Amino acid sequence: MEVLSKFSISEAFNSKYYGDWSIEEFDPQTVANYTAAYITESNPAKKIILKRKAGASDSNYEDTDYFMIALNNESVAPNIIYVGMNTLPFTIEGVLITKFSFNLFFGESEVTDETKDLLELISYH
Repeated sequence: MEVLSKFSISEAFNSKYYGDWSIEEFDPQTVANYTAAYITESNPAKKIILKRKAGASDSNYEDTDYFMIALNNESVAPNIIYVGMNTLPFTIEGVLITKFSFNLFFGESEVTDETKDLLELISYH
């Protein structure tokens, strides 16, 4: 009996099957406007997780620091999401994401420890 290990395109887009994943690391101090390199129309993400890199400390960010996330190259609600730094890790799933970009806005914070600034974007395709 032959076992099928591949999904049709329709099944792959509609299920929780992930065929690939990627991690992008970036420093919000140097990259205020960021577009994910691995999330494209030809390689859409089914789920993303935005989180601090392991070892980062919550104390480096103020409650007034936040991201404005734009999904699929849209600039109007509901494709614009505001996420506070104090709510990380943040997950989006249940929609196909063909483009992921964000702007980071700092409130009153001054981050001094560069090793703790790094964030990671994990995308599942």
